[in-house]
Amino acid sequence: MAPPGFVQLDDSKFVRDGKPYAVVGANYWQAGWLGMEKAPGNRERLAKDLKQMADLGFTNLRLMASCEGPESEPFRIVPAITPKPNEINEDALVGLDYALDQLNELGLTAVITLNNQWQWSGGFSQYVKWADEANGNFDKIPYPSSYDSRTREFFDGITYEEFELYGSRFYKDDSIKDICQKWWKKHIELIINRKNTVNGKLYKEDPTIFAWQLANEPQTPPKWWIDESTAFIKSLDSEHLVNVGSETKHTEPDEQFLINHAPSTVDYTTCHLWVQNWNIYDGSDSSPENLQKAQEFADNFLSQRGQWAKQLGKPIVLEEFGIARDQWLDQSNLYNPELPVSN
Repeated sequence: MAPPGFVQLDDSKFVRDGKPYAVVGANYWQAGWLGMEKAPGNRERLAKDLKQMADLGFTNLRLMASCEGPESEPFRIVPAITPKPNEINEDALVGLDYALDQLNELGLTAVITLNNQWQWSGGFSQYVKWADEANGNFDKIPYPSSYDSRTREFFDGITYEEFELYGSRFYKDDSIKDICQKWWKKHIELIINRKNTVNGKLYKEDPTIFAWQLANEPQTPPKWWIDESTAFIKSLDSEHLVNVGSETKHTEPDEQFLINHAPSTVDYTTCHLWVQNWNIYDGSDSSPENLQKAQEFADNFLSQRGQWAKQLGKPIVLEEFGIARDQWLDQSNLYNPELPVSN
């Protein structure tokens, strides 16, 4: 039986202290950075955000507990938590300590994400870069074409499909995967065994933590990596839930959902739904037909993944979804916060 306050599973449902627990929330990647005492910390903003989300009925937030340097690279959240392999920025982790303590005060829980397929926190691609350098290869990371919020400019690079292949070398390239896993497991161990400097709780004993998540949106991860990584986490902490962080994109083979979620060391399933990113929905098209096509796709997407989760006897969490605002009204600024959200 889990200690008081821990979210656990009961008959494929989330429960906390014997009562059903509904997961309602959002990504709040920046929490640890806002919780820092030094720049870019903003504890007043953190408190305001968390209070607003709690008042709206949120129960659960996804927080990032990894961010790899160097900070000179584009797209990155700064400062890095891990500027170099086996080097830790304690100031950044104190910020995460503070954020977790604030969540606890409001009765919120957190999914702690331990890596990332994508470039904005370093993630897989930075581990690949470090491993290549250790082997004498100093080629730059080939970033995908995307908007860089730090420079406020559009970066012209490779396709996301090509970047995905580069980052996935983290667990698919025999020449570097072992050193990548060694470095990453050391980071996992450090986080799970960390003692919160604000409230004195060990992370692995803190019920504010809902689950450990391997990574944000690992793309077609190999079965050995899921088995080994989740078992490693369970060996360090047998009380918290563990999940993969899988997007389960529609372009993946159907069996990938089962590969990602079938292991006994994976406690629940996940999916993300991005109809605009996947070119199902056209943000410049205001027609009812455009919206209907996206709705029908979403219905089928969620229904299928729900069936797969039921087949495994595990809960499913839709972690991410959304489309842009009514951008057909302002093609010059697709992220204009003043635009309405009729769709």
